[in-house]
Amino acid sequence: MVMDIRDRFSEESLQTIKKYLEEHNNKSMIFKATFDEDEKIQKPFFLSLYKKKSFEETLTKVGKNEVVIRTTKPNQLYPSDMELELSEELYTRRNIAYCLLSSDLDDFYFVQDIDRIFLEEIDIENYFAKDGILAKEIKGFEYRQEQEEMAQYIQDAINEDRKIIVEAGTGTGKTLAYLIPSIKWAVTNKKKVIIATNTINLQEQLLLKDIPLAKSIIKDEFSYVLVKGRNNYVCKRLFNELVLGKSMDIETFSMEAREQIEYILKWGNKTKTGDKAELPFEVYPDVWELVQSTTELCLGKKCPYRKECFYMKTRMEKMEADILISNHHVFFADLNVRAETDFDSEYLILPRYDMVIFDEAHNVESVARSYFFCGSFKNFFYKTFK
Repeated sequence: MVMDIRDRFSEESLQTIKKYLEEHNNKSMIFKATFDEDEKIQKPFFLSLYKKKSFEETLTKVGKNEVVIRTTKPNQLYPSDMELELSEELYTRRNIAYCLLSSDLDDFYFVQDIDRIFLEEIDIENYFAKDGILAKEIKGFEYRQEQEEMAQYIQDAINEDRKIIVEAGTGTGKTLAYLIPSIKWAVTNKKKVIIATNTINLQEQLLLKDIPLAKSIIKDEFSYVLVKGRNNYVCKRLFNELVLGKSMDIETFSMEAREQIEYILKWGNKTKTGDKAELPFEVYPDVWELVQSTTELCLGKKCPYRKECFYMKTRMEKMEADILISNHHVFFADLNVRAETDFDSEYLILPRYDMVIFDEAHNVESVARSYFFCGSFKNFFYKTFK
């Protein structure tokens, strides 16, 4: 759904910004502003002309629950890597929104929007009844009382902001029972939901079958992506070092490994995603280590291939998606990074999220223990989810 600019900007705020744009010949500039009760931007305050070197310092003048506005040329409403990182950090630490506004005041893009203070309740009663929406939309639908009750329990927990644990037997239809209420809540309240599973099979089922089915039933627009750890992606710097022969001597590898390396050298120049899953074979671990992206070897902002980084490109997709499909390991790896780096967004795997659903939750404890010492994990888990 395309929003009119006046859906998010008050008329007075647009007139104020227009005045400054005219005075400065439509140069890119930075404002801070507040939101009214309808979440419209109001009372913009001019901070400075946009200067890359002093931009981060300028943002220190923005307060909690406010919004940063950067004006830009029409048709250039896309953030830089620096803006992606800074906006995520501002949002995570102080619930500060970040908005790009075209200088013709005709279009805008929220890189990060604020958390809504007042959340709308969801009602999924009409979906799971015997003659409900599922019965009408799904050919051969079989009514299950347990599925309807589970969905109702989840709806009530969401509306009342409570945690809930559900055990459901085989054949209950548990996936749709949690997908429909959680997606309805995310879409209604512009929130981000993570669904973390333990197995790749369930991830693929969610990605290729269950969520597309839920989308066809709900008929609301929302986006979803599969989140993978960074070691699933090629590091452009390491790849180019391998191309130039700066890595270890590949003659030390077996013939089969050398064949894989030769294939990767050709594939790496053509791939759009850099995702290991594209390879038509199970790559040997010691071969993949030659090119895989890792936190330890990442040069961050100093990397000459940063703009081409496959892993960094996925961050934009994750920030824009409403539903993130992940696994338990990725979720707790991200929690571990947050604990170690004090929520430093440069190294986070996941963007800011609002709800987590653990499917196959009986496996959560063992995965969590692999990332945290028992005592520290209990303390950190309590602080995070209390």
